[in-house]
Amino acid sequence: MPNFDDLHKNEFHRKLLRDNLNKIFGEFDDTILGEIEDQLVWIELDGGKTIIREGEVGDSLYFVLSGRLVATKKDGDSQEYKIGDVGRGETVGEMAIFTGEPRYATVTAIRDSVLVQLPKVLFEKVIREYSDVALNVTKLIIERIKKNQKPHKSKIMNICFLPIHATLDHRQIIKSVYDYCSQGMNICYINKALLAQNDFHLDQDGGEDTGSESKKLIKWLNDLELEYEFMFFECDPEPSSWNDKCLRQADHIVLLADATQSHSTTLIEETLGGMENVNFSIALVHPANTQMPVKTMDWLNARPRVSSHFHLRLGHIKDLQRMGRILTGKATGLVLAGGGAKGFAHIGVMRALSEYQIPIDYLGGTSVGSMMAATIAFDRPTAVMEETIYKATLFKPSSDLSLLPLISLVKGLNIKKMVNFTIKELSGRKDVDLADTWIPMYIVASNYTRSDESVFFRGNMAKALLASSSIPGVFRLSSLMVSCM
Repeated sequence: MPNFDDLHKNEFHRKLLRDNLNKIFGEFDDTILGEIEDQLVWIELDGGKTIIREGEVGDSLYFVLSGRLVATKKDGDSQEYKIGDVGRGETVGEMAIFTGEPRYATVTAIRDSVLVQLPKVLFEKVIREYSDVALNVTKLIIERIKKNQKPHKSKIMNICFLPIHATLDHRQIIKSVYDYCSQGMNICYINKALLAQNDFHLDQDGGEDTGSESKKLIKWLNDLELEYEFMFFECDPEPSSWNDKCLRQADHIVLLADATQSHSTTLIEETLGGMENVNFSIALVHPANTQMPVKTMDWLNARPRVSSHFHLRLGHIKDLQRMGRILTGKATGLVLAGGGAKGFAHIGVMRALSEYQIPIDYLGGTSVGSMMAATIAFDRPTAVMEETIYKATLFKPSSDLSLLPLISLVKGLNIKKMVNFTIKELSGRKDVDLADTWIPMYIVASNYTRSDESVFFRGNMAKALLASSSIPGVFRLSSLMVSCM
């Protein structure tokens, strides 16, 4: 592993190194730093490379100055599972140094990273010569043990937008999302034009001309990462060396897809086979006049690594803004409760949110709240939603009483008609999948067999709504509930 003097001189990195040393040793003067600084090893670790392996002898600890790593561990069946991420400003490998036990986990760079290695011999020397350090190290061990017992949430910083169809104006889409998000956040938009402005000369294939140019580019990207909250990378619509460089920096990859094309995977997606521990989502771009998305599940089933999706209509800026808020962690969710007829009070909530221009990015609900959430998810004008809800109530869902209430007091036929009418009226189709809504939504139902809740993000909307509204002994919807699970 090379020692990079130019990285050593970077003031951003040097300040971060000092902060990390304070975490390990406690407050110390420049004497300690002066004694050990020349013995530290600066490491540039390529994405995909492993720095620590589970079970090995711990001979060093590392400070992460830029980039991101992932810690994994093997279970009893030798299957690896993720423990958590290690980001900028954190340390890795200190537990083995502190306890003298073998490495607890394997640590691999998710993207190109800069680390500083502190050898065990040097660490022990500092402890021997500075007695106050031992107390701080003990506190750090306790804090790390507590941290490992809590769920670890990944910090998303680098977002790569990868167009998978050349028919899209991907630059306009990315620029629109950036223009909106950068109004309230410090975001760097990185594309080939910005590289050229900073004297990075790319060949026609999109790659760097020399190895030294590549190292210079990585250092430049790492420096930018220290200054910005998020980095937006604009990839090419065809495989290139520039794409490889972008994707190696990615925490989250957004596939930009033309919804009018085939849902089959494309050639450029084949280059993503080795991308591990990265979040994937897909943005399906529809013509401006599209009433409702269709067959979203075909796209998702073809891409099992994609965990979330967005629907974007050309010319509808609010769709782009919604995606931007979700990607940057600024989204607003609305969850609507049940309560029978009282649930229609949600109409007033919908109207107030619309009047105050408060955007809703996620929707959830149960019972009548799930029905109200579904009407919002179709993203129709407020007046149309209210009129549809009024017409739906004319079906009087609780009026079809059972003459022989052996199973339920109410047959449930009218509520089924009400649900089907509402879906058809707002979407133009009888059968709608939960994934086929402009605003992402989920539905919660009670599972009396397992004595817990079932949450539906995908599947037939009508069945999920009926399952959520089913009350054993009141509405005869239990068979629909089972078929929806």
